[in-house]
Amino acid sequence: MSIPKTASRRISALITLLVAPSLALAGCSGTGSTSGEGSAKTSSSGTGANMSGCIPAGSFNKDKDYFPDKVTFTGAKEVSISYHKSYKVMTFGKKGKMAQTLVLLQCGAPKPSLTGDLAKAQIVDVPVKRVAASSTTQIPVFQTLNSLDTIVGVNQLKQIYRGPARDTLEARKVASYGAAGMNTDPEKIIALKPNIVLAASAAVEGFKQVQSANIPVMPDLDYLESDPLARAEWMKAYGVLLNKEALSAKAFDDITKRYDEVAKTAKGGTSRPSVLVGQETNGQWYGPGADSDMIRVLTAAGASDVMSGAVKKTGAVPTDSEVVFKYGSKADFWLNGNYMSMTTWKTKADALKQNPRYGNLLAFQKGKVWNPTKRTAPDTGNDFWQSGVVHPDIVLKDLTYIFHPDLMPGYTPYYYQKLA
Repeated sequence: MSIPKTASRRISALITLLVAPSLALAGCSGTGSTSGEGSAKTSSSGTGANMSGCIPAGSFNKDKDYFPDKVTFTGAKEVSISYHKSYKVMTFGKKGKMAQTLVLLQCGAPKPSLTGDLAKAQIVDVPVKRVAASSTTQIPVFQTLNSLDTIVGVNQLKQIYRGPARDTLEARKVASYGAAGMNTDPEKIIALKPNIVLAASAAVEGFKQVQSANIPVMPDLDYLESDPLARAEWMKAYGVLLNKEALSAKAFDDITKRYDEVAKTAKGGTSRPSVLVGQETNGQWYGPGADSDMIRVLTAAGASDVMSGAVKKTGAVPTDSEVVFKYGSKADFWLNGNYMSMTTWKTKADALKQNPRYGNLLAFQKGKVWNPTKRTAPDTGNDFWQSGVVHPDIVLKDLTYIFHPDLMPGYTPYYYQKLA
């Protein structure tokens, strides 16, 4: 299968999760550890005191700290933040080629004197008021932060799960700027006059025309994190853009607390079933590497990865199908997300139609095949790849129920359903 370069990045951003749910006014212009059980909590005063608007003309105080609410990233490794009274510096990617930096200036404050690499960084007035969101995984975060009104454009509205968030965006007639081949139309983005564009994955270079129009672009590298809570912690990065550090920190801490509680429950399981993840596509099986967020949440749910002896990398790893059938034929469970073909199996017959060899899998024979396709429909995207990034606690609940139903009495899976 030939996949365009830009499309492959976006597909990678999607599949890593499994192998893992009127226009706003323009902003004021200035003059210018892996998280897990027992993870550290966010540093924040929790007051919601950061400004929702701009510093009034003539009232700037160079000695005042305009960001009393601050966050730190305790698990996420691909983003960091520092505070400097009237501006913040957010860096994306680890040191090296991928690292990018944005200077986030409190609107109404004068442009600071920046030296070194910061002198070349793009400056964004905060709080941002007009946002172009290129990935469907970003929408649930803005919903959580009560900031859907800042979204003025999305890549493809039809890819967003049909729920309250999509209903809100449709009611506001938010524009789609996606073009053929999962690319974007830069002229449509520029016409929206966003304060910032949120790229899908690391594909910032695909927005050169947008950047030439002095519109900043922020990379979305959550898919590179190897822990489900670290991915969810990226909501703080959007809280930083919105001056909603306190709200994003509180939301993340609540998610972490729920995740840790479920992980503690899962430790009570009397067995540790083996699990096969992924599916075959054109002769290759795309499954999670041993150091990926999906394997972390699967392990927290009291199960083991049947492919741990064959796949050692991070993220979604293409593996020869013969190797997968050798290792995975006796797995107790099979979790399949249909992420490469973007199709939905409803029955065993659907799966066998794609590949009769699936019938040789023990999990298939025992009816222990589960798909995260419960929240999807023909005219909508799959919410597992959207809100599932923001709510690993719910994903963990689903998996704990699947592997140890006796530990979750009365629970009904939110994302997953068993293949009929």
